Amino acid sequence: MTKIHSTLSVLRSFLFLLLGLLAWIPWGRYDVTAPFAVASDVSPPTETNDSDEDMSEEAKCEKDLQVLKLFALRLGDMRVAANQNLLFKAYEAYCKVILAAKIQGVRESAVRALQANLNQTMEFYKGGVLPKTDVLAIHTRVALAESKLEECGIDVAKFVTRLNLILKYPLNKEWKSEACFEHSVIPYSEPEIYRLAIQHRPDLVEKGISFEEATSALSTDGPGSEISTFVREVMAQIRIEYQEMKRLWSVIPGRQRAIEFSTEVFRMQRERYKEQAASYVEVLESQRQLAQAQEDYYIDFVNYKIKRAALESQMGILHRLDGRASHSRQ
Repeated sequence: MTKIHSTLSVLRSFLFLLLGLLAWIPWGRYDVTAPFAVASDVSPPTETNDSDEDMSEEAKCEKDLQVLKLFALRLGDMRVAANQNLLFKAYEAYCKVILAAKIQGVRESAVRALQANLNQTMEFYKGGVLPKTDVLAIHTRVALAESKLEECGIDVAKFVTRLNLILKYPLNKEWKSEACFEHSVIPYSEPEIYRLAIQHRPDLVEKGISFEEATSALSTDGPGSEISTFVREVMAQIRIEYQEMKRLWSVIPGRQRAIEFSTEVFRMQRERYKEQAASYVEVLESQRQLAQAQEDYYIDFVNYKIKRAALESQMGILHRLDGRASHSRQ
């Protein structure tokens, strides 16, 4: 009996010591979700904010990878082909959230520019320089621009809902759009894309397809054996996705130059309008061209990101973040 009481006394002492240690540990300092904080924020997608403006493109690209990592963890075992397909669909929806938010920012700027033009025109009208029809015409353009801006808000909500549905989050969960718009060298090449596919795509790995078999499938004529036909179809799809990605990548520099030129034209036309050397029609047209150039840039860049993800999905490496990161830094 004495031994039992002694044992119980020791256990009680140990328990009190353990509780004391647990109470002393600063649990509040540790956040187990910290590695995925980029996607757990629930602030709405915005065109830009102070942190985004100060963030380098490399840091934004790193956040892009963190988003993919969160999606992969959320969807489960990436060895399952269906989950890999869901990962691409989730990333595609996320890119469309980014695009809708960027277009929203462009159209907000367009509305502000039209309002400034309207104010200038009102001054000219009050001074008897311009007729009332000019004021009414610009009022019409402002109303149309505000209507198009409303459509953007609806698009953002639509793609956010689609993303949450895929990831099985509450449908009203909001996402902060972080976008990497870095344009350097094209991330992949031929025949590297075929080598990556045979190394990582599960169905090719399972069938033991060699690099020689994969590349020869691109140059064979007509149908062959069942396995060669399968490899030919897979390689063709990979090549198509690569060519689409390459096409979109190639037009981005031209889109950037169009923004630079149209920005300068718009600035010059506004100055000329203030001096009554240009009409309001010329100002509105230059502003429209600038907004269109900005939208075209974001559309092509986001579609490039989607096509890159489609290629990586076809190669079986979209979920392999270490490989994607190494190509992103090239």
